[in-house]
Amino acid sequence: MEAHRRTPNAIEQVGRSTARVEDLRQASTGGGERSSRAYHHGDLRNALLREALRRTVASGYRSVVGREIASAVGVTPSSVYRHYPSHAHLLAAVARKAREALAERLVEAAEQASARDDVAGSSARRAVARFEAIGRAYVVFAISNPGLFEVAFANVGAPPDAPDDPSAWQVLTKSLDEVVETGAMDQRFREIAPYAAWSAVHGLAGILQWTGETGSSRCGQIPFVDEVIGAVKRSLGIPAF
Repeated sequence: MEAHRRTPNAIEQVGRSTARVEDLRQASTGGGERSSRAYHHGDLRNALLREALRRTVASGYRSVVGREIASAVGVTPSSVYRHYPSHAHLLAAVARKAREALAERLVEAAEQASARDDVAGSSARRAVARFEAIGRAYVVFAISNPGLFEVAFANVGAPPDAPDDPSAWQVLTKSLDEVVETGAMDQRFREIAPYAAWSAVHGLAGILQWTGETGSSRCGQIPFVDEVIGAVKRSLGIPAF
């Protein structure tokens, strides 16, 4: 498995003010064409961030170099530091956008699960289906977008430039609140539930990346993901519908 290869269509949105991952992927194979075409006066901060994201999608966040970002956008290296005080601050912005991209995909997966015919008429079944879909989507995102997933949780040396919006953690906790409210999980498990669920799918994603056993991520057929989610459900007393 190539270190930062991704398959298309795993997720489309990278935050709300930059570019789509698919657009960035296509741009990353465009032969090094300058990104200055997308740069408009007064929006240099986002132009720099877009280029940093493009490089992260293509080759991982370690390929983000300030002077190269500046050259690609068509500005001087000093211009980068007018918007990002340090290289670490630029990476912190990239990391936030990566986490927001993950969160967007989780929201989308949960909404798709809500629309399934087999959960119609049962609020508990719908809540559990949303929870399961979030877990699957987390793993699919991780192995389909390894560059973004790596930077999302990397220690880049600077704090986030803004709160995540949306927040993947909040997507998960809201889902678990719904599971409790519908009676599918006892309230006594609510505090530990997000930690159990997140650590399980995050660990599986890391193992699959390490071993290269990614299955068909395009179709969502990921090795062991249903088994891991099932184990989490059993540990939390969530029924198997």
